[in-house]
Amino acid sequence: EGGVVVQRGTSAELRRAPATAYVAAFAGVNLFSGIARAESDGTSTVKLASQTDGDGLVVMGAWSGPVAVVVEPDAVTVSRDQTPTSARNRFTGPVESMIPDGGVVRVSIASDPPVIARITAQSASALALEPGAVVHATFKAGEARVS
Repeated sequence: EGGVVVQRGTSAELRRAPATAYVAAFAGVNLFSGIARAESDGTSTVKLASQTDGDGLVVMGAWSGPVAVVVEPDAVTVSRDQTPTSARNRFTGPVESMIPDGGVVRVSIASDPPVIARITAQSASALALEPGAVVHATFKAGEARVS
């Protein structure tokens, strides 16, 4: 970043715990930063620094204070309709871009906060995804890695 090395490690190490948003984007994962508050049910709510609206993220475990949350794009589901689900984290926004990569597509969603999903090309076709289409991105609390 800015010509300075900010993190060294294997690709797995960079994906597991990216030090910055730039490293997260380079490693291909979603990185969220915020302040965690432990709830009484064994989960925590993370109020995101970048989020202007909404309730933040729900993650597993009792966390408090500043945290970083990593979510793999493969853990994010995409739908055109808002349907009931057990996933506690839901963001809505237009598809910003779609990058095909063999049998999968990286879908950038301009939600608050922005989310990247990696879905099959068949799913993208079945959902008639295209830039500008409004979608719902969801992931379960257990899919979020907190550090």
